[in-house]
Amino acid sequence: MERDFRHDIQSIQAHLTQGRFDAAIKLCREVLDYAPREPNTLYMLGVAAAQIGDAATTREAFSRALTVTPDRIDLLLNFGNFLQNFICTEVQRF
Repeated sequence: MERDFRHDIQSIQAHLTQGRFDAAIKLCREVLDYAPREPNTLYMLGVAAAQIGDAATTREAFSRALTVTPDRIDLLLNFGNFLQNFICTEVQRF
């Protein structure tokens, strides 16, 4: 069965809006199976992963999205905020 990309993106957005981050991550991974360089999906995967505290997935997703769309302002800002928060959290652990 062929996937409906537009429907999948809308579903991911709905999951994010409703705070269903695990469902958003699952669907992002499914979309990335058939569209591995899709920047919006990579971005939303990073956002969802950040919300549940999965730093490794957040970093990887944002980094991959930046390789496809290096001039995307919202991605740069969110990745910068994530890195700043991550570094502060790591420093506080010591």
